[in-house]
Amino acid sequence: MVTVALPGRASVAVAFMLKVGSRYEPDSLSGISHFVEHMVFKGGGAYPTARAVSEAIEGVVKPGHHGTTFGGNPIACRLGCAVLDEIEQSALLARVNEIGEWFGGELQKLRTRMPSIVEVRGRGMMWGIELDRPAKEIATALMAKGFVVGTARDNVIRLLPPYITPKKAFVDFVAVLEEVLVEDSGPPLSRQPGAAVLHTQIAQGAISK
Repeated sequence: MVTVALPGRASVAVAFMLKVGSRYEPDSLSGISHFVEHMVFKGGGAYPTARAVSEAIEGVVKPGHHGTTFGGNPIACRLGCAVLDEIEQSALLARVNEIGEWFGGELQKLRTRMPSIVEVRGRGMMWGIELDRPAKEIATALMAKGFVVGTARDNVIRLLPPYITPKKAFVDFVAVLEEVLVEDSGPPLSRQPGAAVLHTQIAQGAISK
């Protein structure tokens, strides 16, 4: 494990930043503030890097307060900066945003055609497709047709495609997912409110946690 103190704006969670198509700003993304957040990420390409970020402790934790085995070593710092330079120079975040916005729209259109899709949520290259039936069988059928997806809970298809995935692959995925859902005859799960609705109900006190 390598702990890296990357200079200035380079101190970001690269993996999360790329997936959502935005610099790491948790307050603007979720409304959730944080104290100290640690993350291991592939900021150096294949070279392991990590970092800790928190404005709350700025000026409190000083050099020498936090010990690491290879903290701030030149190789990790240089490779981390090189990766971040490539992200900026290739406008990768803009592409993730553009593809993500379009793909989200396509998933929402699919939802209007497929009653088995309860909810679509996500951003950039991170998406969850909540179904009214078990997701495992759908994921297996998608794999047989060339698409590898993950699952979450019992009924959510989890998508974390590579940042450089061509647009045609997304087009093909939507078509194949619709085909698989049409073919699937499995019994639907008992209908539960989607996550967004559930969170709203909890916030409003309609149901208890």
